[in-house]
Amino acid sequence: MATVTDAAPPLVRPYLNRAAELREVCPAGSYQLKMLALQTALQQPRSAATNAFLLRLTSELEADAQRVDGPDARATAMRALAIDLFTRANAADQPNTSPHPLQRWSVVDAPKVAQCLHACAVVLDGVRSIRPLTSDELQMQRRALQRSMQLATQLSRALACAPCIPTTWSPLPAKLLPEAVTPQTAASAPTATASTEPAAAAAMHPAVPPPADADAALHAAHAGMAIGSTLEAPAQLEPLSEAAV
Repeated sequence: MATVTDAAPPLVRPYLNRAAELREVCPAGSYQLKMLALQTALQQPRSAATNAFLLRLTSELEADAQRVDGPDARATAMRALAIDLFTRANAADQPNTSPHPLQRWSVVDAPKVAQCLHACAVVLDGVRSIRPLTSDELQMQRRALQRSMQLATQLSRALACAPCIPTTWSPLPAKLLPEAVTPQTAASAPTATASTEPAAAAAMHPAVPPPADADAALHAAHAGMAIGSTLEAPAQLEPLSEAAV
């Protein structure tokens, strides 16, 4: 059966996939990632299929809005989730091990490490859509992104399989975050109390194309900060759901 994600623009699919994984575990994070996907998609060139996707996503947000609190509470919940994912991944990681198809860690645990780190980075991008990240959050996102990409690439080569995460993903450029949308689009984006009609109308407005010179949004953090050394590592890594990346 087709899902909202199937019709989504490629740029926002990682956010929707992580949102689907988090729907029961962290409703606040799931809602915010879908909101970010909607706000981002509204800034892309659109077709009739894209407009249909926006209407369906708006309907999902309207239903989910009853399960979540305000933006500040969502940011707090998502930060806690990101730290938990980062900590669990670091505890199970073996950065000095070269993946090999005969190693159990490479086949069973390493993909989960990469997926947890990728999810951490995506969740922190959801926080960015509410407020600026702190320096330690920026550093955590940077480290999660770099290690997840490195490990997923190593595993893909060693195991001769597709990457276990979307390796083309990177944090949204700052100009595509909600603070940078045009007044027309920002006023049309749905909120937890909005009706579906204004949001549906927003999906039908002419698209605002992304800037051609958009810079990478991941800011440089303080070089000496080490998030992993300050976190208490749990005993083992719990797997994510089997949602497609």
